[in-house]
Amino acid sequence: PDVMMSGFAGKAEEIVSMFDSFTIEQQNHVLRELLGRCKPFQLKMLLSEWKPLMAFDFVECLSKDLTERIFLWLDERSLCHVACCSNLWRKRANSDVLWKAMCARKGWLKFGSNKCLFQPVATTQSLSPTRTSQPFLQFTTAVSLSPATCHWKNVYMRAHQLDRNWNEGQYTVLPLLRGHTKRVSALDCDGVYIVSGSSDNSVRIWDLETHECSHVLENHTDEVTCIRIKVGLIVSGSADGVIRVFNASTGRLFGELKGHLSSVDCLAFDGNTIVSGSADRFVY
Repeated sequence: PDVMMSGFAGKAEEIVSMFDSFTIEQQNHVLRELLGRCKPFQLKMLLSEWKPLMAFDFVECLSKDLTERIFLWLDERSLCHVACCSNLWRKRANSDVLWKAMCARKGWLKFGSNKCLFQPVATTQSLSPTRTSQPFLQFTTAVSLSPATCHWKNVYMRAHQLDRNWNEGQYTVLPLLRGHTKRVSALDCDGVYIVSGSSDNSVRIWDLETHECSHVLENHTDEVTCIRIKVGLIVSGSADGVIRVFNASTGRLFGELKGHLSSVDCLAFDGNTIVSGSADRFVY
């Protein structure tokens, strides 16, 4: 047997040496002939041994920008599955470019700068959830990921959970805010305060944490038709055609903006500019 194996080894080495001396075309021809003579179990053995060596990780070979262009074709669920493939794939899928696009598809870009979305909400016994069959999703930082989850993926996860809570009725009803004596005609919120305007000609500032009315502003001479709050400023429009600007913390009147000849119907912030529209058909 040893002599036979020695003879086989010599022949095998000679065949391999001859194969190495062939051109690429000749080697391909020999391989086709050999594979055509293999039994099915031999082909299966070759496949199992060579398949891992033939695997090709395109993410490793492509630039980050090009990988992001490819991943942008995926939906949100598929992108999460991609992140489970390997550390490299998770790193490439953990991109603000990708997840900001995912948020844009859902109309959730408005949550990008909403700090309240990332803060836990403290509830008291006086607040009762509408459903208790399932707990609210709790986000934890106990598990440290490297790199950390990108900002827009965090936004997407929390906005998705918020959307699901609304759809499934898993939300908490806060105490009713009572104070206006007539119809509430305008509302806005900045995450700290709710501001409301009413047909009783007043503006009320409500503290979201205590659910109490902190200030009553009675400067308007007619119905409050629109209201906006931003960075501690409250801007309210009235049917008397005057826009009034207040401090949200103190309730102090900063000033009055006059110019419209009829009811101020809509207000908006554009950076540091206030834009108003009126029934007089003018925009200021």
